[in-house]
Amino acid sequence: MNKLLAEDRLQRLADLLWGLTLLALPVTSFRYFPDVLGHTTLQPLSLYPLALFLPLAFGLAWRRGALRLPPAFTPLLVFLLVALAGTLVAWLYAPLDFRNASFFDRSLRAWVSLGMGLSFLAAAWLAGQSSSDLRPSLRWLYAGLAATILWGLIQAIALHTSFIPRGWVEDVQLSFSLRRLLENRISGFAYEPSWLADQIVLLYMPWLVAAILRRQPATRWAWLEPLLLAGGLALVLLSYSRSGLLNGLLALGLGLLLTGGPAFRRLWAWWRAPFRGEGGARLWRVGAAIGLAAALLVAGWWLSQNRYITRLVQINPELSLEQYIVNISAGPRLAAAVAAYETYADHPLTGVGLGASGLYLLQHYPDWAMTNVQEVARLVSPDSQIIPNPKNMYARLLAETGLPGLWLWLAFMLAALAEMRRLLRHPQAAARFLGTAGLFFWLALMLRNATQDSLTFPIMWISLGLLLGQASRFLTPRISE
Repeated sequence: MNKLLAEDRLQRLADLLWGLTLLALPVTSFRYFPDVLGHTTLQPLSLYPLALFLPLAFGLAWRRGALRLPPAFTPLLVFLLVALAGTLVAWLYAPLDFRNASFFDRSLRAWVSLGMGLSFLAAAWLAGQSSSDLRPSLRWLYAGLAATILWGLIQAIALHTSFIPRGWVEDVQLSFSLRRLLENRISGFAYEPSWLADQIVLLYMPWLVAAILRRQPATRWAWLEPLLLAGGLALVLLSYSRSGLLNGLLALGLGLLLTGGPAFRRLWAWWRAPFRGEGGARLWRVGAAIGLAAALLVAGWWLSQNRYITRLVQINPELSLEQYIVNISAGPRLAAAVAAYETYADHPLTGVGLGASGLYLLQHYPDWAMTNVQEVARLVSPDSQIIPNPKNMYARLLAETGLPGLWLWLAFMLAALAEMRRLLRHPQAAARFLGTAGLFFWLALMLRNATQDSLTFPIMWISLGLLLGQASRFLTPRISE
């Protein structure tokens, strides 16, 4: 009896630490980080409660004999072995130090960063399979989103009006973050606006949309998910993140096309019902349609005021594709991806070692980028101390782990997608809800990784771990506890 009581107390403590980890996810660049971990822009506050939660959750799972890994993790484990072998081989022909950075330094930094990301994956997987009820985790996530929406709106008011002093908002921001406010774009608790948009699109939107489509609210307030979704989408607009907007629209459109059939039929039946006879609900239907149309028009007008956004649709037929990409400020990303591919072409089987692509990229930048892209011109300046990065997950994996590494990474992604597909066909409504959220997240992640290359990215690992951990409860035989 005492053992059971002690285990129950430990589980409650683990649940609290896990909740705090989820709550702290929006703070991506916490000022107060140990010097031993180095100084980077990615310093997640959630790492503190995670460091306490992970050994506790591991101990509880070990005691219960619940440490069986799901099949989807197999490609990831093989990927790690291939990446490690490639890094050791690349060490044999490592280049000279570049801008005070050695191969060993870059590689060690990359593996530590990847280890940090994997710790989020392990924690989320343990949390996902330790509880049959996902709603407590979602409530912690929603609390973090609500705080993000509130702080983002305060930032927007301070930036665009005089009702809230900008200096006060900036002081509060600097009390926990490494970065000041930007001129016209909000970043919430994150380091930069694109990170905020990633949080909304990858971490929060999948759960909110799935809750609405599958009618599975996490609280007794059915209006909460639609309200949080509207607030989150407003933050994406205020961030002016082009990648966030495009990824969100594409993931939302594809996800609705694949899973939204039943919800669309319910919506159509709801819309038609009062028009078949007499009823006072017609005004409500028409008002809702007008409100939605007005919101879309306002969003379009708001985005049209920003040249950073409108340049995407200003197409000059006389310009080449490269010139168009440069005009929309995407030249540095394309040039970095091209350089990463050329680096891969020199080392197709093993790559140049995890984290070491920055030591090779500069010699492979295309000629058009050297003269037409100011950011690249500054990068190649002899006075620059910046070490470039591929800015594309797939190009980075090609360059650093070779073709086998990319294949295994994509195999891991496809294995996760297969789990989501099985969940969508499951007879239980909770499983279909999980599969719907997983599909939206998977689509957003695959799109996001075309413009980002971080293997630390906590949101990616947290969502994958939570989805796969919960999926194991539906798709594998229950382990006796």
